[in-house]
Amino acid sequence: MEDTEMKQEEEVFDTQHSGPGGEGAGAGGNGGAERQIQVHPLVVMNIADHYTRQKRNFQYEHPGQAEATMPQVIGGLFGIQNGLDVAVYDSFEMKYDVVKGEVQIDKEFLTSRIEQFAQVFPGFELLGWYTVGSKAQQSDLAIHRAVMEFNESPLFMLLDPTPQGPNTKKKLPISLYESELHVLNGAPTMIFVKTQYKIETSETEGISVDHISKIAPMADSSKSSLHPYLGNVRDAIKMLHRQSDVIVAFLQAVKRGEVQADHNLLRHISSLANQLPALSSQQFDAAFLQEYNDTLLVSYLATLTKGATNANTVIERFALTQDRQSSRGNYMT
Repeated sequence: MEDTEMKQEEEVFDTQHSGPGGEGAGAGGNGGAERQIQVHPLVVMNIADHYTRQKRNFQYEHPGQAEATMPQVIGGLFGIQNGLDVAVYDSFEMKYDVVKGEVQIDKEFLTSRIEQFAQVFPGFELLGWYTVGSKAQQSDLAIHRAVMEFNESPLFMLLDPTPQGPNTKKKLPISLYESELHVLNGAPTMIFVKTQYKIETSETEGISVDHISKIAPMADSSKSSLHPYLGNVRDAIKMLHRQSDVIVAFLQAVKRGEVQADHNLLRHISSLANQLPALSSQQFDAAFLQEYNDTLLVSYLATLTKGATNANTVIERFALTQDRQSSRGNYMT
């Protein structure tokens, strides 16, 4: 049986397994070129929902059993591939059977789902598959080979339901892999190679995710919904501050000569800095002062309106009291 090896982003193979055209030369499905992969939020939410439902159903049907015996969460990734540009838009659950400890995908069901997606979403195709776990297993290679019958270079997405480490709140617990064929110890071996991806959110998806986060049930109904919103804003500002410190530290290290200058990265930083408004310009100061004065004027106007309303209420009540006293005096005389 072929060995399973994982190569992380920063890792390289040992010298005995590396070298151009040598014994460790690998062949990927994209000819060595790097694909630009975009993952949409719906995919992440679908996988999390799939895992949560299967976990709860397993706990209900098999109380007291360890979660390690829970059936594996497996599904397909759907989207659009245009050359090296890949966009993962949706996902679905896969049917499979376990025969002698090995997962066998229901290929008839998978073919049917592909045809259904093609009818509803023309241009969509099966881009890969997903599962849930802390790391890839050797058994995942067999599933990956089965998916290769529908896509010669499929993606493998792994969601970690229990992430550990200091960066759990900064990064999504998702890893994306591609497969490569390497010659190790004289034998061809398929391995998983971690690849880069970015989260792409359309306007509709952004509105939906924001709405879901705001209507999440709260334990105490007396609390204002503004509190979690402000908390999210605070966390976002803190993260922006930390990331800005990292950029500043990098630039200072480059200036001191401690780090070799990466011109591509420096161009990205320059482009990011150019997007910021020039806060010291006279036009900005004048516009900001005008907006500030307008805001104060509206606030003062609202205060005056409220005061006039309260004064009018007092006058009406006073007049009503005087009328009652006059009527009572006439009755007594």
